[in-house]
Amino acid sequence: MKSKLMNLANVAILLPLLFSGKLLASSNDVVTICGNLETCSNNTKIQQFVISQAKGSEADVILVNQVKSETVLYQVRVHDFYAAEFPGMLAITAQEVARTTGSGHTNVMALVRFMNDPISSTLNQGSFPLGSLTGYPTFVLSHFEDLPHQLDIQGASLSTLNLRIQSAINNMFATRSTNLLEDVNASVSGSLSIKLRSLFEAGGSASIGGGEPVTSLTVLLKATTDEQPFGFLVKVTKNDSNLENKIKGIALISNGEIVFIIPIAEDGTVDLAKLLGTSIRIDSNENFGSIRDWFRQIGFDVQPDPCLTGAEKCVIRIVDLKKK
Repeated sequence: MKSKLMNLANVAILLPLLFSGKLLASSNDVVTICGNLETCSNNTKIQQFVISQAKGSEADVILVNQVKSETVLYQVRVHDFYAAEFPGMLAITAQEVARTTGSGHTNVMALVRFMNDPISSTLNQGSFPLGSLTGYPTFVLSHFEDLPHQLDIQGASLSTLNLRIQSAINNMFATRSTNLLEDVNASVSGSLSIKLRSLFEAGGSASIGGGEPVTSLTVLLKATTDEQPFGFLVKVTKNDSNLENKIKGIALISNGEIVFIIPIAEDGTVDLAKLLGTSIRIDSNENFGSIRDWFRQIGFDVQPDPCLTGAEKCVIRIVDLKKK
């Protein structure tokens, strides 16, 4: 038995494991990026990491190794050696099947990053990122929808706007997908290329260092306007084949931060009941007339509460323009 185990150890690492239950026998596909010097620089530790990514199952693991600048396809398999003498004693092996370096590795890494977070990857390529505003990744609204000067958010107009933004995002998503796959097809061949394409086309995801993929993200699409700055808070979610989005709020921006979010009801319209009577704290030097003009565009008005001399913040309340 010792001789047989040693021979197999020449091609893969063996980990004897005791299981109280059944080991999963189905084969899975796992894609992960590793940038940890301790974990992914030594071959033995790499194989241990690959086996850990399989989580006790047989799996084909694609490891994008940033430390060694290579991408390797491993087969993780479960073996039951001499079960009669050692019942329940199993071993797991991780064996290299295919490898790519150079431009192939670079293109695979770009594709896998896209699989890990298709939302940020799509928006960063299709728009101009503006950094983060009050914690939300921010992009230019006009790259998704060029709104007219007068902002109409009454009735079903927000639902229509949401559909137009979703169409624009998915056009960007399709373009990004196509370009990344073409780059991989041109630089990677064999079983690794086949495995990557099949995983991607099936809507597969990838992890960064074993972390969970990003499947949902709320972003701010900021309008470019000479009037009061605003933007749409949009929750973007990945499904199997594309990205879906839903407008969650309309953000009023003052001095580089969100000072108020107009709530959106479940039917996609402005939640009037929650909006009327609410208050906004603004800087005392804020252009009150500009904020009033912005709210009047959407059928509301604002009334200021008394503001003490020298106060840093003042309060304004939202009222119904028609009832004034």
